[in-house]
Amino acid sequence: MAAFVESLLDRFHERTPIRAGSLIVTVFGDAVVPRGGVLSLSSLHEVMRAFRISDTLVRTALSRLVSEGWFERWKVGRNSYYRLTKKGQEAFAQATQRIYADPSPAWHGSFDLLLLDNGQDRGALRAELSEAGYGTLGPDLLIAAAASSKDKEGVLRLAAAPADLPTARRLAERAWPLESIEGRYQRFIDTYAGTLKALEGAPGSAAWMPCWCAFS
Repeated sequence: MAAFVESLLDRFHERTPIRAGSLIVTVFGDAVVPRGGVLSLSSLHEVMRAFRISDTLVRTALSRLVSEGWFERWKVGRNSYYRLTKKGQEAFAQATQRIYADPSPAWHGSFDLLLLDNGQDRGALRAELSEAGYGTLGPDLLIAAAASSKDKEGVLRLAAAPADLPTARRLAERAWPLESIEGRYQRFIDTYAGTLKALEGAPGSAAWMPCWCAFS
C-alpha cells in the first residue's frame, strides 16, 4: 500500500504548478468538516507534509483561499485556525455531488442553452457555469446536455432540440474539447486502476484516504 501511495504522490508532483489549494479544500471537505470543521495551521502543515507540500506553499495557498472567500481565519494566542466559509462548503458540496451522484439519465434530445446578458461580469459567470458542466458555443452562449444550474440573474435560458444525432454531435464537439476530456478520463483510469488491489492488502487504510479528485 505504501508503494502505491508513493506512486500516486509521484504523479501528483509531476504537475506544474502543484494544485495545493485544491488539495487543501479536499482535505477540509472530506476529513475536517465531518470532524468539527476547524483545523489549526500547525495541524494542516502536518497533514500536507504527508503529501510532500511545503509549509511555504501551504501558507501561500491559504492566503489566496482566504482572500477569495473560501476560508475564514482567526487567531487564538499564537495559533491560527481555519475553516471553510459557507461559500467554500457549498462549492465543495456541489463538487461532491458531481463526483458521487448517480449516473445521469439518458439524454432526452434537447440541449439547455444559456444566453448571457451584458449587465454583469460575464467572465466570472462563464467560469462558474463551466464548473457546472456547461460548454461554450460563443462569447455569450453556453450549452449543456441538461439543465444543471439554478436560474441566475442576467441569464436567458433557452432549449434547443437538434434536427438529428449528427447535428447534436457536432454541437458537442464545438462546445467541449472532447479529445482532451477523453484523455483525462483515461489517465484517471490508468492512475487509479490499482487502488482496489492496494486497499485489499491494507485493511482499514480507506478511512484516511481523501477524495482523490484533487489529484485527477
